[in-house]
Amino acid sequence: MKHSLTSKLIVSIFAVAIIYLVIAATALTKFGLEDEKQRALEQQEKLIKTVSASASIAAYVGNEDIAAEVGESLLLHPEILSVLIRSNDDFSYQADSSLERDIQADFKERYSYPLFSPVDNLSIGEIQLVLNQELLNEKAYTEVREQTQLLFSQTLLLLIFTFIMIRKIVGQPLKRVASQLSTLRPGDNTKLSLHASHHNDEIGLVTDSVNLFVESSTQALRTERDLREKISYMEKHYRNVLEQAQIGTFVLDHEMKLVKGNEVLFENIEKHLEFTPSDIIGRNLFQLFDEAQGWALSQQVLESQEPQSKEFAVKSRHGETLYVQAVLSVYRGSSPDTYLFEGVIYNVTDRVIKEQHALQLAQVDTLTGLKNRLGCQAFVDSLPVTKPNEASSLAVMLLDLDGFKSINDTHGHAAGDEVLCIVARRVSNQVRKKRDVVSRLGGDEFAVLLSCSDENIDIVNKIARNIISSVSLPIHLKQGDTVSVGVSIGVAFGQGSQFEQSLAKADKAMYHVKKNGKNDVYIAQS
Repeated sequence: MKHSLTSKLIVSIFAVAIIYLVIAATALTKFGLEDEKQRALEQQEKLIKTVSASASIAAYVGNEDIAAEVGESLLLHPEILSVLIRSNDDFSYQADSSLERDIQADFKERYSYPLFSPVDNLSIGEIQLVLNQELLNEKAYTEVREQTQLLFSQTLLLLIFTFIMIRKIVGQPLKRVASQLSTLRPGDNTKLSLHASHHNDEIGLVTDSVNLFVESSTQALRTERDLREKISYMEKHYRNVLEQAQIGTFVLDHEMKLVKGNEVLFENIEKHLEFTPSDIIGRNLFQLFDEAQGWALSQQVLESQEPQSKEFAVKSRHGETLYVQAVLSVYRGSSPDTYLFEGVIYNVTDRVIKEQHALQLAQVDTLTGLKNRLGCQAFVDSLPVTKPNEASSLAVMLLDLDGFKSINDTHGHAAGDEVLCIVARRVSNQVRKKRDVVSRLGGDEFAVLLSCSDENIDIVNKIARNIISSVSLPIHLKQGDTVSVGVSIGVAFGQGSQFEQSLAKADKAMYHVKKNGKNDVYIAQS
């Protein structure tokens, strides 16, 4: 056969293998050399770290013996041609390898590393290395060449094995099946013969499928007719179910324009939004809710090829906020570019309101009305995400009342609760309303979260001082007694993602205040 499938497959695999080898060899050459050079630099840095302490001492005290030991240890590595240790006080020591004079200047690379005082860690000089770039290049090229040769050998062996297997497993059996197929005629009861070794593979599947097709054509037509009747019945059934459950159904074209919808959809839109069917047919349905999020939902459906859902908030004509859940799927036609969106939409306002109310209750301290620890965490989670190396974005204040226990013991827990409520109001009055959060973590322990960096330490310190002054004012209880409390404050700066670590630092800072006189503020070191 002039253009057999096996030959085409082998040629294609061979072509792909050649392209792969060219690309892989090019990549190995380029990135392999870079990796080897990078590895050499990393090795050099490790060597410098190993001897930096001794070199620093040599430069600091001007000791040539120590410098000589450092130079000799570094020159044991053949890629290092010369070592120069130099201090800011004019001390210098240089050691050269025997190869230094034989290497051309073009193949010498000079690197400098700072030396720091072993006493106060200030810069006192530098250590310079001259590398044998010719030797490093030779090592890199050797490594890349060996990897490339190994890649070529592996690919060649794999190609040979693949060619043999394709001809034996695919080519010859397909040729036998094709020869038999050429003899079949419509209405002929002759079946394709099948070798026993192919009963459970693709060749057997093709053969059985052809034989089954000949036998089942009539049965297929009858089955199709029965299925049409069942589908028609099920469509009516589910249409009734959706209407009784007040679930709207709709069909959108590829531009998200409404093609059709059921009565439930139109009735609810007219009831809550004052749009008639004629107003919205041919329009983007999600313009009624949130067009941008509607487009985003459609893109998710197209990319995943699976149904996707999204919750939308809608302002009704009466000014109420309604919540609806939309489920969208894609139906593709015969052409890949031809498709429609199918979906359902239903009212979930009651569920959302209950969830919001439950979440709000779960995040509020019932005594003071402040956020509790869960609410505190929710605020932190809402902060913009920062990278690990970025500046701090959150100041965490941990407050613990001084003298509160004696009020509880002397005046009772009701008085203690009253004090906590008054303290909560006083602390809240000292923070920035829209940027900061005050929470009660439990007992007489409060937390203040301030959206700012450690560059604003003066602002944070001022707020903390204001809190101490406000909380320390006399408290007049309803029962007629006057009491007072102090407050110890620990502060730590960090990122929102490090809230627990910042809280722990603030806790240590607060106990530092407790141990040193109380009623003060201490800011933990970053």
